[in-house]
Amino acid sequence: MAHFHDTGLFVGVEQKHFATAFPSDWTLRNYSLLQATHDTLLLAQKLSNKRIYLACDKGNKKGIGHFVKILAWCNATKRVVETQMLDIDAAGGSSIECAKAI
Repeated sequence: MAHFHDTGLFVGVEQKHFATAFPSDWTLRNYSLLQATHDTLLLAQKLSNKRIYLACDKGNKKGIGHFVKILAWCNATKRVVETQMLDIDAAGGSSIECAKAI
């Protein structure tokens, strides 16, 4: 908002009209959840009746452990291995902590 004011984009615009021109925080959060649900259902459909493999790798950047999990499966039609990043979580350094992250 400060940027818009400094650049003159607010000239002639009442603040109450500007504040109602954008979706609320709840609306944006709801859209994010709906998109995540949609993407999860599409992935589940794609992986139906396939053998799925999990690839994991632990890294450490600036003292923070990152644990990357990637799903992999064979696409026999295209004759390739397809992948989908599952998530990246913080994880400790021990094997037990890595197993819990999975």
